Amino acid sequence: MRRRPKPHVRLPRLFRSFRRVPPTSTALGGLVLSVVFVGLPAARVQAEPRKLPPAENLAVKELDDDGMVGIETRFHVRVEPAEAYRLLSDFEHLAEFMPSLRTCEILERSGATVVLRMKADLGELVQRRVHEPPSAIRWTLVSSPVLRRLRGGWFVEPEGGGSALTYRVLVEPMVPAPPAMVRWSQTQALGTLVRNVRMRLESHGAWRKL
Repeated sequence: MRRRPKPHVRLPRLFRSFRRVPPTSTALGGLVLSVVFVGLPAARVQAEPRKLPPAENLAVKELDDDGMVGIETRFHVRVEPAEAYRLLSDFEHLAEFMPSLRTCEILERSGATVVLRMKADLGELVQRRVHEPPSAIRWTLVSSPVLRRLRGGWFVEPEGGGSALTYRVLVEPMVPAPPAMVRWSQTQALGTLVRNVRMRLESHGAWRKL
């Protein structure tokens, strides 16, 4: 009996590009967001803010700067800016509340600059963070098996009796990946990051992830 040919289904361009991505890049998003918790100089916003699911209610901007892609979001916490900054810069205890982060070790400290080795569920990287109190913590990449470049940061400002936190992160993967795939992975992990940071800060450092 002659078999009928299967109908040809034309996938959207985005998913057609996913099929050409090497398998190693599928772990990229988890690693990026699990070890990158923080600001960059002016980046170009390439799209209007998009909304996460209603439970998160976060506006997410898509960023594109010098070959790197990333996201930015802003949210409120009920804690004074000085306390927010203190807890975000408590690098020895980041693993207590940052998603997927297992350990965070200080390798070097010189003035306002700290070099950290961060081990997460999907890998390890070494990151340089620079303090700019009372409003910014910026980071760049020292070494990583999956990232070529990284820039990011936390930015803190007073807002309504508490603080507004801005989180930015941009990456260039070692393995080429579609920008939409990288941003999708970053956005999927963003809700957990925001929830954990808010609970840690509003508990003044008492809350820990399980």
